[in-house]
Amino acid sequence: ETEAERMHQVMLAKMHTAPPEEALCEGYPEEFFTFLAYCRSLRFEETPDYSYLRGLLRQICEREGFPSDGRFDWTAADAPEAELSGALVTTAPRKQGILSRMFACAAAA
Repeated sequence: ETEAERMHQVMLAKMHTAPPEEALCEGYPEEFFTFLAYCRSLRFEETPDYSYLRGLLRQICEREGFPSDGRFDWTAADAPEAELSGALVTTAPRKQGILSRMFACAAAA
């Protein structure tokens, strides 16, 4: 069995055991379904269109009114603005990261 054959068998096994996108994304914004379906459609050697994927998440943020402050859950809350690698930052206090807000909003929908 060659490496390519083994990888093909692994791919087939994963495809047949993974739950459908509809089940995973039920109750969440449509963009999550689109995001997951797009990622699952990629071939192993393909490079994702990260701009497209970020755009899907940005649509949720804009529709739900989340600010684009450049701060994320993994950004240190007490780091000086200069240490945020040039991210656009507001002076408003950060209560939750944007991803937390997106997922909390999606779960409540």
